Amino acid sequence: MLNHPIAPWLESVVAIGLELRVKWLRPRFYAILALDVPRQTPMCSGLPITAEEWGRAQRYKHVMDRNRSLVAWSALRVLLGVLFETQPELVEIARTVHGKPLVPDGPSISISHSGELAVIALSSALSIGVDIEAIKDSAAFAPAVLDTLTKSELAYISDRTGDAAFLLRAWTRKEATAKVLGAGLSLDFRSLSVLVGDGCRFKGLFHQPDGQVFVNGMDLDLRDGYIAALASTQTIPEVTSYCVAANGASAVGFAGWPGNCNRAHRMPSNPIKMRFRRRTFWRS
Repeated sequence: MLNHPIAPWLESVVAIGLELRVKWLRPRFYAILALDVPRQTPMCSGLPITAEEWGRAQRYKHVMDRNRSLVAWSALRVLLGVLFETQPELVEIARTVHGKPLVPDGPSISISHSGELAVIALSSALSIGVDIEAIKDSAAFAPAVLDTLTKSELAYISDRTGDAAFLLRAWTRKEATAKVLGAGLSLDFRSLSVLVGDGCRFKGLFHQPDGQVFVNGMDLDLRDGYIAALASTQTIPEVTSYCVAANGASAVGFAGWPGNCNRAHRMPSNPIKMRFRRRTFWRS
């Protein structure tokens, strides 16, 4: 699978891929990989990405934007390489006309990043979307969010328009839903309603000329200081979540979240340490 050296932190991603190899074909399989991103740009050596992906990352103006892109795409390729038992660079990742990444004959994928985190979502569902935003940026983001809300959404949050973090939650739900539809930021978000559900569950409703499209979603509690959401064409019963430190800290994995999402996104107090040796993954 890997016949050349990779960055040390990617060994933990290999271990996660080995665990997911037997799971991703199961109905309603969902997995989230959160990656702590380094402040210094990773060296190209040891990152199993294509020249096009490296070049795309270099076009970002800010260093952390470049770093998040490099870390996310490297981890995604390693995961897919393990799933398909091939070299990560050889995995075909296509894009729709609006830029949504897809893997022919592979799992549905979605990528998002903000602050010092990058997030990868994989699923056996037809299409998924994930979005994450740093709460520290919410105040500056709030006016733009208000411009994307429908009348029903504005009515629902009428008494909380000054709560920037609350508005950011609405945005992550809408962007995750837009990614499911394959449109992303090219979509007029005012044609997309996010309906409040039970606890952290929600439904997205997209109005189009020939009818309506419903999308299922749930909020994700990945890390203090961040707001995230996952959306899918199917119901999301539970999500298996992992965290890997690409910034030199120790790698930590987290077990699955139960379907009752009122308790779903509380990480366990005894995180699972992940080790990698001879492609063997075990927990202690």
